Amino acid sequence: MSRQFAPVRAAFWLLYHPFAFAYDLVAWLVSMGTWKDWQRSALDHLPPAPARVLDLAHGTGTLQLDLFGRGYRAIGLDFSPTMGQITRRKLRRARLPIRLTRARAQAMPFPHASFDAIISTFPAGFIMEADTLRECFRLLADGGRFIIVPSAAFTGGGIVRRVLEFAYRVTGQQTGNRDDSDLNVGLAHMHAFATRLLGPHGFSVTVHHKAFPRSIAFVIVAQKQPSQTS
Repeated sequence: MSRQFAPVRAAFWLLYHPFAFAYDLVAWLVSMGTWKDWQRSALDHLPPAPARVLDLAHGTGTLQLDLFGRGYRAIGLDFSPTMGQITRRKLRRARLPIRLTRARAQAMPFPHASFDAIISTFPAGFIMEADTLRECFRLLADGGRFIIVPSAAFTGGGIVRRVLEFAYRVTGQQTGNRDDSDLNVGLAHMHAFATRLLGPHGFSVTVHHKAFPRSIAFVIVAQKQPSQTS
């Protein structure tokens, strides 16, 4: 990242570590209250419960609650100890199992083929690193799915949305106003990018979108081919 983006990187670090307590509020504000719905777009592409699911970079634990609520055997992994503390409190309040691990995505402490699916919503740049992709491939059972929600987009106009979109970009995500005429083009570009990124690591790729009243969330589904070996 160049020097001009150093403040953004610093803000990211603060939001994931000492100021993690503010993450849910910031996410709600920059998404106009739609952040959790965007995250839940990943759940539409999971295999049936009770599949084994790794929530990679679980953040404040929103999807942990959803996964347990839907009957999945879920484990969360995050490198931020503060995010782990927040998620533990949420799970404890909900009287749910606490199955969390602190580790880097590039070296995850699980055996081969431990999971039927891995989900990661609005991840930071680590998700594109070769070591991360190799680890995700290793940890998935044959036919397993690596599901990523990389970005979302507001679909309307207006000064409020433009201001919020600027704030959303500053948090490090990609978003923008879209209309029906360029949606297919955007999906095609995302598919090409995801295929270049994930294909060499043994995944086949599809790209999906989910429409909400004022926005669209994008979902990349990368499947580990049964013919591949770990």
